[in-house]
Amino acid sequence: MFLDSKGIIWAGTGDKLVRFDYSSVIRNTDPPKTRIQSVKVNHDYFSWNTLFYAGMDDSVRNRENYAVPAFLADELRVFGRLLTDEERDTLVEKYSDIGFDGIRPFSGIPENLVLPFKYNNISFDFNSLETARPFMVKYQYMLEGYDEKWNPVTDKSTASFGNIPPGSYTFKVKALSPEGEWSGPAFYKFEILPPFYRSWWAYLFYFLLLAAGIFAVDRFQRKRLIARERQRA
Repeated sequence: MFLDSKGIIWAGTGDKLVRFDYSSVIRNTDPPKTRIQSVKVNHDYFSWNTLFYAGMDDSVRNRENYAVPAFLADELRVFGRLLTDEERDTLVEKYSDIGFDGIRPFSGIPENLVLPFKYNNISFDFNSLETARPFMVKYQYMLEGYDEKWNPVTDKSTASFGNIPPGSYTFKVKALSPEGEWSGPAFYKFEILPPFYRSWWAYLFYFLLLAAGIFAVDRFQRKRLIARERQRA
């Protein structure tokens, strides 16, 4: 192997000769694409595909064209093995109050996630499709509705948020390439429901209880006033 006066590298192996001209290499300067890999609630590891599949009605679950390999691969990735039917039923029962409409294709994360208030801690794992120098990619993220501004740039590819108040939120994350180009942000929307004591029916109960209390006090006062007037008479 040697470098000639024009900067071209030559290498030979017996009957073959390789010529490499570095100046002809076209570098990819496109910004990296960002994607959200996983969503965890309360730091629990479980398969969203399993929740979706195991929670289906049997008539839907047993359709020949249902993508069974998707949830099987998800179980192997999360648990390192396939779950038994009993374990899947236990998983579905444990998280039965979590709502979502389906699974986002090629990611295994839930669509239109609605969480009860007890699941108000959420974590995201994300990455970029930068193949040349992924270790040099940096990230910036924010939880719209929770953060007032973007968090500082970091090389970590995970983000966690705790004690999130009830409401609707959008998680945004973008990647900074080694060349200094920002990707467009990836989005994930979800909702956290209020606790039972802050739900509309709880407030209705409080109102009715207050109204009943006022009525009872007023009635008691009226009876006492009537009794005094009778004593005077």
